[in-house]
Amino acid sequence: MADSWVHDAVLRKLRAIGVNLENGHFVYSEGWHGSAYVDHRAIFRNPKEIYWISAMLSEKICVSSSQIEVVIGPMNGGAFLAQWVAYHLSCMYGKNVIPLYASKTFSRDGFFFEPEFAKLIFGKRALVVDDVVNSGRSVLDVIYLVSAAGGALVGVGGIWNRGGNYPISQFNRRGVRNIKFLVDLELEAWDPNGAEGCHLCITGVPISQEHGHPELAAQIQIKG
Repeated sequence: MADSWVHDAVLRKLRAIGVNLENGHFVYSEGWHGSAYVDHRAIFRNPKEIYWISAMLSEKICVSSSQIEVVIGPMNGGAFLAQWVAYHLSCMYGKNVIPLYASKTFSRDGFFFEPEFAKLIFGKRALVVDDVVNSGRSVLDVIYLVSAAGGALVGVGGIWNRGGNYPISQFNRRGVRNIKFLVDLELEAWDPNGAEGCHLCITGVPISQEHGHPELAAQIQIKG
């Protein structure tokens, strides 16, 4: 899903701006733990870098897709990325590509479109993007919303797929074949409440309070 030279170049740039944090103890949004974390917030604090990164992604998407009319991302990072990708595609096509976003529900366990957004999607060729994909759940929610709004999904794109084959298989099950990521690099993760638990918890490595979702740590039942 990612060309090797593009993968290496983007990964170097992401590491240089502090997106990829390693050798720590982080809690992910799904509640699993790992020693590395992709800090999507750092991407959008660097306008020059996200301009270059989003241009790379837009070029990969443009050569493999029928002409896209609307780009949609889930809040928050996906929404920011959608703006940049829509800008680059507009320049490539010579006409306006509409950037939209899916808002989080009040319970924050799903997404929805504002009514005026759903009207803009109806009958249009749509691309769904997200900055960092883990399980792919957010993207899947938006894919469903695009279909429900009467849009025609032409592909999925993103900066980093850290979920490995799992999210790809989920997208394929929804009929998505055109999937483009700049970086395909799975990060190992452990279920702290699983049979083997999280070895970082067991060995007493402190959980990062600055990055990830430390508020979910209260749900841990340490094994061992």
